[in-house]
Amino acid sequence: METVGRQVVPADLKYEFELDSESDSPDLLKIVPLTGPWVVAIERCVLNGQVKGVTDKREAWRVACAAAQIHARDFEASWLAENHISIDAYINENIQRILSMSVSDYAALMMAFEQGLLALDHIVRLRVFDDGFALMPTKGGEVYAPYRFCFDAIVPYGALEVWARHEEPIGDDAA
Repeated sequence: METVGRQVVPADLKYEFELDSESDSPDLLKIVPLTGPWVVAIERCVLNGQVKGVTDKREAWRVACAAAQIHARDFEASWLAENHISIDAYINENIQRILSMSVSDYAALMMAFEQGLLALDHIVRLRVFDDGFALMPTKGGEVYAPYRFCFDAIVPYGALEVWARHEEPIGDDAA
């Protein structure tokens, strides 16, 4: 098990791939599932206009999701906190990196991203739309409504207060 933000996910729940595998030093990357804080950060990035130069709304959401989910294979989410980097800043930097790629590298990355999303489909399947993204149930054959939401809108204020209290040191962890 591995801790991602406040979530604990199986360490093997990732999709690994190489970008530019013909090169002498290909980029070794992984795609990981989204967790709550990353979902909220994606929404802030897109809604605040951080995906500059992309006129297709669906593509803007797709780029932001890719920026949040694609990492170097040795990346650990704890690195962000250790280096005082916000998730938003990390995603924004990755958005700019993706958008600055050549057309062929961009196409290869986004194709690998789509393959990774399919490989990571488990309980829900991430799908991107013009006005955001949704988590679609993966139960075969039956029709289910998507889990479409703005994360902050569905979490009651009381739950947010409890989370805030648990982020403070408790007991022996206190200064």
